[in-house]
Amino acid sequence: MKLHRRVETLDEIIAMAVRLLSAAAAAQQINLRIDIAEELADVPAEPLYPVVTNALRNSIEAIAECEDAPDEQWLIDLDARIVDEHVVLTIRDNGPGFDPSLLQGDQFRYGETTKPHGNGIGLSLARDITQAVGGTVQLNNRDGGGAQLVVRVPAQALHDSVADA
Repeated sequence: MKLHRRVETLDEIIAMAVRLLSAAAAAQQINLRIDIAEELADVPAEPLYPVVTNALRNSIEAIAECEDAPDEQWLIDLDARIVDEHVVLTIRDNGPGFDPSLLQGDQFRYGETTKPHGNGIGLSLARDITQAVGGTVQLNNRDGGGAQLVVRVPAQALHDSVADA
């Protein structure tokens, strides 16, 4: 017997992640800006919830470790667009970014962490989930400071993940 399963849309998973982490962001005086292209709001995106949540949490924790405030307010942007039939999520912050040596090789390797008390699970899990739906993840430093995570998933794969459930 199959019970009713609710399909979380991109709008819903991002709203859940923001609700989960908004107190932590507020405690660090971080402004969260969310911009989701209208055509993506109802796209099924349940598999991406842990990816979004982990990316936002990593940005908040990195900013919390900063000793120097930026010239402007701390900021995390989450942008969702459709590009060449792919859902592209970009999460960027104006925090400290990464030591460039950590961005060489496989920064998504299980157990690899940049945090003093980290487990090295988050980026590895994000990569595995994204690859499971045919996508890719890129992590880099932004010009001018901060980090950026770009998740690119075929839109059809997200629709298929609902049909397969």
